[in-house]
Amino acid sequence: MKELDYTLELADGTVVKVGLIEGTHHPEIKAFHFPPGTLVPFSQSNLPTARQSESLPIHEQMSEA
Repeated sequence: MKELDYTLELADGTVVKVGLIEGTHHPEIKAFHFPPGTLVPFSQSNLPTARQSESLPIHEQMSEA
């Protein structure tokens, strides 16, 4: 089995780094089970899109606050 590290973003915006062995339950996360092959690390072909606040130049972010 191979060890994997992932970053999960929860619905409330909390970001959690998760280390696990593929095909096993993570002891800290009771609501999720990750069967083998279901988690795919980001690559150039499946990058997430930026949130609007992250995509604005810093001076525009400050003017919106």
